[in-house]
Amino acid sequence: MYDYLIEMVEEGLAAELGVVPADADRELLHQKVAAALDEIADRRAYPDTYTDAVKAADLQRYKSNIRRLALYDYNQAGVEGQTARTEGGVQMTWDEREKCFSGVLPIARVM
Repeated sequence: MYDYLIEMVEEGLAAELGVVPADADRELLHQKVAAALDEIADRRAYPDTYTDAVKAADLQRYKSNIRRLALYDYNQAGVEGQTARTEGGVQMTWDEREKCFSGVLPIARVM
């Protein structure tokens, strides 16, 4: 249903990260992009009356959130749960994952 959006975000991230199609990291990147799209869709809490086409058009507006979330999760692979670490004298800290959802609000419903 959202294959085009997943492919578009994945291609952009793959080019930026230097991940080639035959690379094992490409499958991981694909999974992270698809999962990010699902999370954004869950946050939007679409009513049952929304068609797949309407949802897909709406999700286009959140492409940057999907990209940020997928990149965050891709970069966290192998260090899930860590908020900071020091390695070789270099200290690394992570932003809060929740920041990737900035501006993503549930659909308003009229009662």
